[in-house]
Amino acid sequence: MENFILYDEIYRDEHSIVYKGRRKGSINFVAIHCMDKARRPQVTNRVRLTHELDHPNVVQFYEWYETTNHLWLVVELCTGGCLKHLLLQDEHLPESSIRRFGLDVVRGLHYLHSLGVLFSDLQPSKILLDGTGILKFDDFSLSRVEGEDLDEVFESTLGEDCGSSADSSDQGNEDTTKQRKTLGSPSYLAPELLEGQTHSMASDLWSLGCLLHEMYTGKPPFTADTFPELVEKVLHNSFAQPRIKGPRISSKPSPDFCSLLEGLLKKDPSERMDWHNLVAHPFWQGDLLMDKDKGDNAPPEGGETQKETAKSSVDMLTETPSNIKQYNLISISPDGRPISRSGTSSQHHLLRTSLQSSGLQTFRPQSTPEASDTSAKEAQFTISSRPQTSPVVSYETSTDPKETKPHPPRKSSGRKKSATKESKTGGGMGDGKQRIKYHRDRQISMEDEGSKVELVFTLWDLTVSPIIDNAKIQKPAPLKYDIKNLPVAVPALEKLLKFSRPDLLHQLDGLADALGKMNDKTASGQRSKVQFLNYIATVCSNGTLGAVVIKSNLILSLLQCLKANQALEVRCRAGRVLGLLALNMEELEEDVQLTEVFTALTEVIRDNTRNSKLKQGMLPALGELLFLVATQEEQKGCSVEAWTVPAITYTMLARCIREGEDSIVQHNAAKSIENVYSTMGTHSQKLATSETGHILWHLFNHSTADALKITAISALCRLTRQSVSIFQSVIDKVGLPNVLEALAVNITKVQQALATMFAALLMEGTHIQRLVQDKDFILRIMKLLDSPSMLIRAKAVLVLLEVTNTNMDMIHVACQARLVMYIERDSRRQQTGGNQGQASYLSKCLDLITNYLVDIVPQILGDAISSLNAVAGRKHPSSIQAKQLKTSLPLVPVALHLVTSQIFRTRIIGEKFLEDIGDLLAHVQSLDSGDTSIEPAIGTSGTTDFIKTVLSILEAVAQHPCILMEYHSVIIENILPALASLVSSDNGDTRIFCLRLFAEITSLYLTHDQLTEEHPLTNPKLLEEIIGDRFLPHAEQILLDPDPVPVYGLKLLLALIEKSPAYIKRVEELDLYPVFFQVLLDHQNAPISSAIRNLVGIFHCLVSHKDTNMKALYDQGTVDHLCNLLQQSVNIYMDSNDNTDTKSVQLLLTSLQDTILVLLKYVAAVVRQVLQAKKSGVEADTQGAESLLLNNKPFVEVTACFMQLICSKERDIKHTACECLSLIAQLFGGEYKDTMSLDNMDCLAVALPKSDAKRQKLLLRFIKRVISTEKQHADMLREQGQGLCAALQNMVQTASSHADVAVSSLAADVLKTAGVKVS
Repeated sequence: MENFILYDEIYRDEHSIVYKGRRKGSINFVAIHCMDKARRPQVTNRVRLTHELDHPNVVQFYEWYETTNHLWLVVELCTGGCLKHLLLQDEHLPESSIRRFGLDVVRGLHYLHSLGVLFSDLQPSKILLDGTGILKFDDFSLSRVEGEDLDEVFESTLGEDCGSSADSSDQGNEDTTKQRKTLGSPSYLAPELLEGQTHSMASDLWSLGCLLHEMYTGKPPFTADTFPELVEKVLHNSFAQPRIKGPRISSKPSPDFCSLLEGLLKKDPSERMDWHNLVAHPFWQGDLLMDKDKGDNAPPEGGETQKETAKSSVDMLTETPSNIKQYNLISISPDGRPISRSGTSSQHHLLRTSLQSSGLQTFRPQSTPEASDTSAKEAQFTISSRPQTSPVVSYETSTDPKETKPHPPRKSSGRKKSATKESKTGGGMGDGKQRIKYHRDRQISMEDEGSKVELVFTLWDLTVSPIIDNAKIQKPAPLKYDIKNLPVAVPALEKLLKFSRPDLLHQLDGLADALGKMNDKTASGQRSKVQFLNYIATVCSNGTLGAVVIKSNLILSLLQCLKANQALEVRCRAGRVLGLLALNMEELEEDVQLTEVFTALTEVIRDNTRNSKLKQGMLPALGELLFLVATQEEQKGCSVEAWTVPAITYTMLARCIREGEDSIVQHNAAKSIENVYSTMGTHSQKLATSETGHILWHLFNHSTADALKITAISALCRLTRQSVSIFQSVIDKVGLPNVLEALAVNITKVQQALATMFAALLMEGTHIQRLVQDKDFILRIMKLLDSPSMLIRAKAVLVLLEVTNTNMDMIHVACQARLVMYIERDSRRQQTGGNQGQASYLSKCLDLITNYLVDIVPQILGDAISSLNAVAGRKHPSSIQAKQLKTSLPLVPVALHLVTSQIFRTRIIGEKFLEDIGDLLAHVQSLDSGDTSIEPAIGTSGTTDFIKTVLSILEAVAQHPCILMEYHSVIIENILPALASLVSSDNGDTRIFCLRLFAEITSLYLTHDQLTEEHPLTNPKLLEEIIGDRFLPHAEQILLDPDPVPVYGLKLLLALIEKSPAYIKRVEELDLYPVFFQVLLDHQNAPISSAIRNLVGIFHCLVSHKDTNMKALYDQGTVDHLCNLLQQSVNIYMDSNDNTDTKSVQLLLTSLQDTILVLLKYVAAVVRQVLQAKKSGVEADTQGAESLLLNNKPFVEVTACFMQLICSKERDIKHTACECLSLIAQLFGGEYKDTMSLDNMDCLAVALPKSDAKRQKLLLRFIKRVISTEKQHADMLREQGQGLCAALQNMVQTASSHADVAVSSLAADVLKTAGVKVS
């Protein structure tokens, strides 16, 4: 930013500061925005959309820069502030001002819409006023091209300084917030945007209506304190008629203004006012419409016919939004005069095209500004004509390799751009070198998607940048000249372009003669000659003129300037002219004689080996000419005699990169090699030697400048493309560790080049044995997968693929270093947009390694099974068998890494895979039982690791019920038998692990209704046999083992009993009732544990089954245990806090109450049968009934627990509690002395009004039964139950308005029984 002077601070917010500034050497004042790099996506989007906009009502963009910590925008200065501040000062505006301001806003918005640009965030703070009061659109950070996803645009522009969003894509709340941030200001959002639709022209027109409303009233039509409230108002409320405080006449809006607001603020976008009606609306009083005659009289532009130009602005501006983009915009000046802005339709199309997000990579800020004295207006070309920082994408997004097509050759090379404006200071050329898109469209064959070799070198590895006037090598001097003070009269560049070829040749001959006659022996003569050469350089910078210059006598004059008798500055400037000529040439004709030029430049370098200044001037020209000839001959497919390059030229080029040379000379020479070796012709073979490779490596390794490091390593990479042995010789000389150290250099281009060379070396396949066995090499490459560059990650994948393909042992090393995680991450990132070319390239590389890993799993498992089969039943493997075991078993964890991956799981798991796991599990059983031993081969730890790995693979499969369901037949036949046998393992860890897996899998098969109904088990008998023969005989021991073994056993038993009550008889046969209660006692200190929940579930199943031996359960103290559990769980439930597992407590309470309710219903049924028998005179077991009542009497003591639960928020809990209370009262009356305690009556008073009619009846019957059987309870209700009595009185009084009169009657009976007067 040294070209600008900063003055006062204009504005400041959290992320930016705006200064008033001035470009040095001019009086043009500008606004300079200093922004945090965290705002890079928004800033880049703003530049992308505004860099070519030119309209009176849009803030003009000039240029942007990047420094270490900030991004800088240079834009038009608007001294009037923003519309928001004006409204804060004035509160509201009169209609006359609204009309004048509104015209500016409508004109600007129409211009944007005509280009397909949606402003998307129209609000007062983004409308600025210039010194004359004209409104201008500012801050396009949230704008977009119609139909574009702004989130994807932002994602593609994220840099290291602003993080990555791919890692948070799975967090719903963050995604919602992120989307809201790209919507715009909530108060101005159209209803369809709040409903999830995308931005459109109609949504911008809604925002326009909000803006006009705020101008009139001082606030938007919809306001609220919270976002949800605002959404509700915008979607469902009509906006209020605009009103302001003041005199009655002035406070009423005109009918035209109200009509305009009503049209713009229609909630349905299809009914909203369109451009046709907006422009013609009477509120504007015709100021947006122009007479047709004025349109007819406008002069034609850009080759348009008079008939085309005669289209009136009325027709132009009243097109509907669907057609508006097809026209060049004719904007309207404030006084009603038309202003033609866009020129020809083809130019308009180019402007539209440049706005597309697919070109985002083109928009990069300058790292350092040019020192030339150019006006701020000229600087606007910095973006539109900058060189591309990444090459043209060569990989189509289509996945069909047949659809991948090469880019068509361009007649106009990217090197064509040149200055078209002459300046006394050479300002056009000063920025020209920054604008030259120096890139060849090269197509790397990608037709074979599965071919790895073609994936090594890509377009991104072969990009080139200028050698001449490259600011990264040496800051170029500006081409200053005063056209009036040149020795001969010369035409301006624009006039020169209009000359015919003969006239142009004549003019160039005149320049050649003048140049030859100039005397540079004096200081003034040298200055004059240098200025004259600067003018010639400007001419040569134009590709069209350059094609004529190179065949004119001017070349001979320039070569004369190179001779030793000329001044140093003159010689350097003449070399620069030749370099710029070569840089901007589009095509060489075969009769152009260049050999003499090569010879002259080479001789100057050879004869001045110690003159670094002179070599700095000659080498860029020599390099540009070499690259020009190399590209032209590559395109033609043959050598051209007139362009022959002397052998000494390559020799001198190689000498200039040697140690001891000036760093700038080395950089120019290395850059020349880099560019030339991006081609594949005869020239690229000249320096392809090991010696050159060693020199380039030394230059890379010892250079302190990053730019020179990048150039040297890039040149070496391109040499490796010619011959892989060059890179191999570098490794042999400096050592692999030293080369690997270079991967730690945190420079993207360096890592890219090194990864490319390693990939090429591995593909070639010679002398790589040491490389593929080096674990450190794998780990270094793995670190590249953390790179923010998709290209580097893709290269790293290629290297890893080739290493693992050569040495399978490295697959496990890579997987341990999280290879699978990286593959998953990048596979997800591909779906989020970004650079589509590099994303497609990365996708191809990922597909290769994914397919390879999927294909290798059967081989890994097969080898492991084969080696284990060979030693089955043996305890001392042979040496050959031991070697096989050592080779195959350590790779089994690879299958574990892959099966736990979402990407690989579905591709790997199938019948064959599960059969292999079953075979491995059978071998695990053999190893666990001691029938087979592999410890002599792989050691004790190796055997333990192998067993854990196989079980972990099965665990990973068991975590996905859909897989267990789909392959149930294979799992039951091949896996469950061995797994059930391992449940009785002597190894505690193995036993627990296998029991858990066995319980989870079999429980799923037993309880999954969908499987049994829609896809019946193909072998249910086998499943029953496995459970009955291999599990149940060990059930007692399993239940009595330490935790967590009983938990899994109880889970399976519960599933068995729930599935088939027939297993209850088997449980009784095994005499497991005492075991159940022993487990209950062992876990009584953890009432909400899984073991207790499963036990209660088992009790529920037992007491619910009609054939259960209830006496055996009562003998074990079932009622007492249930009462204790209920009290504990109710205490936990009522005292729960944030640390309580509320869900577990609720599940336990629900199961406990259900079990108690079943028992109470069982007792009630027995008692009822006895009473009915006695009433009928039939003999009944009265003693048995009394004994049953006595056994269940402890439930009376937990009445208070049920009282607390009737106030629960959980419907099932409080309903079951009401039923339990009702049954307790029926069976035992009011035997519980504290039934009508104050606390219990308070619970009843709270629960009754909140209960439905059914629960109210249950509770009222409970109260009536209690107070009617025990007088003390009635006294308590009458004397101390004021709250409960009030609730009962209220139920009586409100009964007339309820359908269920039974509730009122019951409430009245309760009050009457208690002796309370019904009011």
